[in-house]
Amino acid sequence: MQDERPQIGQQTFATLSLVELRHAIKARADDLKSANSWNLEEVLDYLVALPDGAHKSDSVDVFTQLARNFFYAGRFDKMLEAASHGSRLSRTIGDKFQLARARDKEGAALLYLGRFAEATIAEAEVWLLARELSDLRLEMFAIWAMGDICTAMGQWNEAIRYYRRVHQLAEEVGAADYEIAARTLIAESAIQLRDPDLGLQVLSKVTAHPPPKRTDTVIHGGALAALTHLYLQIGDVTAAREVSERAMCAAVLGDDPMTIQKCHASKALVSVRSGNVEDGLAALRKCLAIARSKFPTLVPGLLNTCIDAYEAAGLPDDSLAHLQELVDWKRTWIEAAVIPHQYVELPQPPMTPTLDAAADQGLTAKSHFLHAGIRFRVQGLVETAVNAELARGHGIYRIFRVSRLATQLAEGLGWKPERISELSLGARLCSVGMLAVPSNLLQKSSDLSDVERQLIRDHARYGGELLRRSNLRLLEMGALISEQFRERYDGSGYPRGLRGDAIIEEARLVSVCDAFDAMTHSRPWRSSVRSSGAALQELRRCAGSQFDSSFVEAFIDSFRRELSERADLDTFLAREAEEFEYVRARARMEASLKC
Repeated sequence: MQDERPQIGQQTFATLSLVELRHAIKARADDLKSANSWNLEEVLDYLVALPDGAHKSDSVDVFTQLARNFFYAGRFDKMLEAASHGSRLSRTIGDKFQLARARDKEGAALLYLGRFAEATIAEAEVWLLARELSDLRLEMFAIWAMGDICTAMGQWNEAIRYYRRVHQLAEEVGAADYEIAARTLIAESAIQLRDPDLGLQVLSKVTAHPPPKRTDTVIHGGALAALTHLYLQIGDVTAAREVSERAMCAAVLGDDPMTIQKCHASKALVSVRSGNVEDGLAALRKCLAIARSKFPTLVPGLLNTCIDAYEAAGLPDDSLAHLQELVDWKRTWIEAAVIPHQYVELPQPPMTPTLDAAADQGLTAKSHFLHAGIRFRVQGLVETAVNAELARGHGIYRIFRVSRLATQLAEGLGWKPERISELSLGARLCSVGMLAVPSNLLQKSSDLSDVERQLIRDHARYGGELLRRSNLRLLEMGALISEQFRERYDGSGYPRGLRGDAIIEEARLVSVCDAFDAMTHSRPWRSSVRSSGAALQELRRCAGSQFDSSFVEAFIDSFRRELSERADLDTFLAREAEEFEYVRARARMEASLKC
C-alpha cells in the first residue's frame, strides 16, 4: 500500500511551524513503517539558513531531533553538525534544558567519531546541567553516554559501573525501555569480560515478543543479540540459535541498520558453533565488510566475533589474523585522535623590533599558533595515556602519580630541571601504547599463545613509535622511556631484552616508580593491595634483577624522606591532573556514580 501521508520537501519547510517540523522529524524516527521520503540534510540546511531572529527554543528542539535522526541513519558527522548548532543556539537564548539535550547529542556524535575526550567533556556538562535542573532523565542520558564512551575504549569494568547507575535511574523514572537497554549494555560488557553468569542474570527478564515502538524494538533486538552470545559462552547452542532468530526479527522490525548487523553477526556465530562453518564464516565476512564501509564503530566488536568464530572453527591462524587487524584498527583510531595534523616544532623566531609592526604581530601570532598546536598534541597524548590505564583497570590518576614519583626521585638525585621536565612527561606517557592492545587479550584467563603474548608486549615499541610520529622534540625522551621501561636490569624484559646500562636511566627510574604505584593500588581482578612498606620491600627484593639497585635505594630514601608522612599521598601525587579538562570531566562523572 502506498504511503499517503504528506511528503516534506524543501519547498514545504516554510509552511510548517517549528513545532510541526519537529513532530514530522520525530515521527520519521519512531514510526516503524516510515518511508525515508525526504532529505534530512535539506532540513538542516533550511534551519541553518534561517535568520537569527527566527530561532527560539523550538529551533533547538528541531536541531536535537535532527541529530537523533542522523544517528539512526549512521551520519555521525551530520549528527554532530546538527547538535552543535542546537547547543550554540541554546547558549544564546539561555535555555539550560535545551542545552543539556543538545550537548548530549553532541557528545554521542563525538563518541561515534572517536573523539572520546571531547565526548566526555560534553557529557560531564550535561550531567551538571541535569543536576542543576533536578532532571533525572537527563542525568540518566549523560551517565549512559559515559558508559558508551568506556565501552568504545574497552574499559569494560568502568562501563558496567555506569550502566548499573543507568539501570537504577531508569527504575526511578519508570522508563522500562531504558531499563532493558541498561541491562543489555551490562550484558554486552560481561560478554567482553567472559562473565556469562552476570550477563544472563541481567537479561533474565527479556521477553520473547518485541514492543511496537521503533526505539523499543531496536533495544529489544540488541538485548536478544547479546543473549545469543551469552548462551554460546556457556555452550548452549540450541538456546542461542532460537534467540538469534528472535533477535533478527526484532532488528528487521526496528529497521536499525547497526542492530541488524549485530544480529547477523550473532546468527553467523551460531552457525559456526552449530557446525555450519563455511556459511557462518561467509556471513561474518560480509558483516565485517559492511561495517568497514558504513559503520566503523561496529568494526572492533565484529572483529572480536570473528576471532571467536575462527577459533571455534579450528582455524587459529585466521583468528590471529583478525586479532592483528583489531590491533591495527585500534592503532588507526588512536592516531586519528592524537595526530590530526602534522605540526612541526619550529625554533622560536627572533622577536627583535623591526620597522614593520604588522610583521612583528604576524610572527607573534605564528609563534602562539605553533605553541597552541604543541599543547593540543601533548594534551591528546596524555588523554590517550589516561584511557590506556583505564582500559587496564587502573584509575584516572595513575599516570600523574607515576610522573610525580619520578619527578620527586629525579629532584632528589639532583637532575637538571630540563631533564626532569622531559622525564615527567615521558613517565605520563610510558604506557600510551597499551590502548592498542585488544581488551580480550588483557581479560584472557587462559594461557596466552606466543603470538598473543607478543601482541601485548608490542605496546612498548608502538608507544615509542606513536610519540615519535608526533614530531615534537620534547617527546623524544618520552619515546625512549616508552620503549624501554618494560626492560629489566638483568636482560629478561622486553621488547629488546636490553640489560644494565644499555637501558637509559630515565626508563630505569620510571620502571621503579611504575611498579611501586601498581603494587599499592587495586585492580578489578585484584582487590588486595600492598602497603607502602611491603611494596618497598618488594622493590628491594627485585633490585639487581628487575630494577637498577641504585634507583631502588634512591627511591626508598626519597619516599621515606618526603612522602611517607603525607596524610593523603595520592592527592598530593596526582595534583597536576587538575590541569587537564578531560581528567576533571572524567572525575566529575566518576562522582556521579556516588550520587
